[in-house]
Amino acid sequence: MDRGDPGGSAEAVLFALEWHGCAPRERIGGWRARCPAHDDRKPSLDALAPDQLRRLYADAVDEFWDESEYELVMDSEREERQALREFAGRWSS
Repeated sequence: MDRGDPGGSAEAVLFALEWHGCAPRERIGGWRARCPAHDDRKPSLDALAPDQLRRLYADAVDEFWDESEYELVMDSEREERQALREFAGRWSS
């Protein structure tokens, strides 16, 4: 079964879940299993395939990353560096 993970880490996690009796089952976009961290009667652990996890992360970054705030901080740091250079120049003259 192709789990979208050429490195095999998804295979290792699924194997471990099966080994511990967590009964992972494939579903659309990933897997669902009983959580090994607590006594689960019904599956509560969701796992995404690595490709889907990467897409989800990229979509979240695209939607929520506010580049304007980053640019404001960088502008402020440039101004502070310039002011320090000017100040230092007065002392070296």
